[in-house]
Amino acid sequence: MDESEELKQARQKLDAALGKGTVIDQQEVQDFWAVGTAISQMHGLSQYQPSEAYGIGLAALQHTRCLPQQRAELRRLLGCIGLELGQVHAAMDHLFEYQEWARQTKDPLLELYSDWWITVGLRYVAELGMTIDGIVSPVSQFQQVLSQMAELHAKSRNHLDQYYGRFVFVASAVDRVPILYHFPERTSDDVATATADLDEALKLIKEHADELGYLRGHALKSQALLTALAGDESSIVELLEVAAHDSPPGSLKRGQAMSSLGQAYLEKEHYVDAHDAFEEAYGTLVAIAQGLGSSVDRLLFGDQVGSVIRGLASAKLGLIRTGEDEQQTQKLLAELRTTLDWTSNSELSRFLLTTYEVGKEPALSGSALLEVLQRFEQVSERKTRLCYLYADQAGTHRFQVKSDGAMSLSGPLNVTRKEWAELWQCMANSYAPISRQGNPARPQDYLKRSEFPARWSELGDKLAQYLLLDDAAGEHIYLVLDEWLCRLPVWSAAIGGDPLFEFCTVSVVPSVMALISIASLREKPPLRYAAIGTGTQADFLRRKDYPKSLAMFHSIGDHLVSEGVLTADNNLSWEAATITAFEQKLSQCQAGFVTAHAVFDSERGLQSGLYLADKNGLPDPERPNLAAASIGELALETDLLVLNACVVGIERRRGMGEGLGLSWALYRAGVRSHVAALWPVYQAAGNYFACRLYDYLEGGAKTYADAFRVAMKETRAQYPNHYHWATFSLRGIGMSTYQ
Repeated sequence: MDESEELKQARQKLDAALGKGTVIDQQEVQDFWAVGTAISQMHGLSQYQPSEAYGIGLAALQHTRCLPQQRAELRRLLGCIGLELGQVHAAMDHLFEYQEWARQTKDPLLELYSDWWITVGLRYVAELGMTIDGIVSPVSQFQQVLSQMAELHAKSRNHLDQYYGRFVFVASAVDRVPILYHFPERTSDDVATATADLDEALKLIKEHADELGYLRGHALKSQALLTALAGDESSIVELLEVAAHDSPPGSLKRGQAMSSLGQAYLEKEHYVDAHDAFEEAYGTLVAIAQGLGSSVDRLLFGDQVGSVIRGLASAKLGLIRTGEDEQQTQKLLAELRTTLDWTSNSELSRFLLTTYEVGKEPALSGSALLEVLQRFEQVSERKTRLCYLYADQAGTHRFQVKSDGAMSLSGPLNVTRKEWAELWQCMANSYAPISRQGNPARPQDYLKRSEFPARWSELGDKLAQYLLLDDAAGEHIYLVLDEWLCRLPVWSAAIGGDPLFEFCTVSVVPSVMALISIASLREKPPLRYAAIGTGTQADFLRRKDYPKSLAMFHSIGDHLVSEGVLTADNNLSWEAATITAFEQKLSQCQAGFVTAHAVFDSERGLQSGLYLADKNGLPDPERPNLAAASIGELALETDLLVLNACVVGIERRRGMGEGLGLSWALYRAGVRSHVAALWPVYQAAGNYFACRLYDYLEGGAKTYADAFRVAMKETRAQYPNHYHWATFSLRGIGMSTYQ
């Protein structure tokens, strides 16, 4: 059938929709046909090639003269697929437009259906810790979602004679269960109601198998969760096996079902079955991810792939712990490093490998890492090892590679992933009011009723002792961290006793491949130091004039000049932190000291960024004028960058070993080592730390890690409250990369 014939049929359908006698021009017919075709394609591709379906939908939006109901359906599909791909804000915009159209129709059934998809979107918002309007805690957000789902379930009973009503009735019963399962404030009545509703939903699926059968696998997964809540573990695996079997092979739902099945196998310590389930889930989801267009899209989808990678790592850990064949154990250890490093999905690692022309990934299986470890040993005169810290439901695991090539796996530390996540949430809740008060000199006044210091002290002591096992004291440790551990001040480890830096130097790296890449040697730049800044966060928030804000920065610059070694004429650039200065000076210096205001975007990590001065003074307070996405495109090549700015080290974690934020951008821009803060910096302590760090760089420290370690110890002595000193962490190679 040629296009003209298709357009003839489209005209006939449009005539029928608008009524005979309506004047229709050719553009209307073409847009009607184009949007209808796009909707049909999106339905077919959404489970197998969601990115292609999403692209088709975005392209179809340009056809504006289609029917209103067509455009509304296009928006709904873009919203649904966008949520799966991690495009939450854009998805919510599409779904709100669909809801607006539904309300204009004044059709109760369409309003019910649109309200359902808004509720689904709000669930994704809650999972990301975001807000649409105002400040809402995740617990209250999930409570709102549960309430709305229950309300829509009740309303849908009045529409069970129509498909949309049946769909909302089933979906609201099924999707409520996973939230309830993880919701800390659920009651026995909540569980009983959810069980009864799900039983009804399963009956309805059976009665209308032709139109609702595709939801059966998802419903059985929810039934397995309710079974677990009831304390009956016997049938969970069986239910999930049926759910996986009912999901179309190669589809997104199949990948998700196999991931859930693998997790159930892990709980029962059936590691072989878990390994097989996660392998299939990984293959399915990676195949879907391969179709995603940009690297950022692949990272946004990385949450789903990342959960599978973590499950696969846990399965390998279980096989290693329970295996008796030494040859098989060594094989699994080698596989485990590759699994944990996740090189096949780390866009940052791939970019760095290509940029620094290190070589092809298979050639880097071990020797290149050992060369880096041995080089650090020669420079620092201390032994060096690389450690992965990985947490799952069994505890926290340490997998390490020493400079002689020996690989080993320590028995798990009795701190689970859930406990680290709870500690992070406690930290975030504790420091939010401090941040809103402008980084006070006495944060302990705000922490009196917080559980975080005591809990961090307890878990930090355990972690420090765990990392010091196997004679690690006195060594340098490269740490690759699991996502929750990366958000916590792991480097400073314990606040109750001796911190880790009393015994070791430590730096955090994204992955082995990233470490190998940033360790590549290059020529020295012309400047030794550059110091640039815009002033303190408090000055920025108070909107002080640009010269005054710059004057507040002078404590670091004054210190550098007062030493008598550096002046404007001999290797020091000292000026306002404009975007131009940031790019030019940091591309010409060995070490840079930057003071600026920074923000973190919890959903779109690449929109995190710095507020730098420009010719008109300070930038618009609504958003940073140098975002991470732009920094990542610069060519800085700085050996060490000390960013005396808030929350530089926080990242929007996607998957395993990969995050989106300022740290990600600095690596990508060529910065080999940088100092990042995990929460708002108290300016006096930050300036003191930067000055001490400079002193030890000039005083003969053998590595950046050595200088960082001593500067942290002195800052801790001068400012003993952990809020002041423990925010800083060293990221990257930790030593000079000049030939």
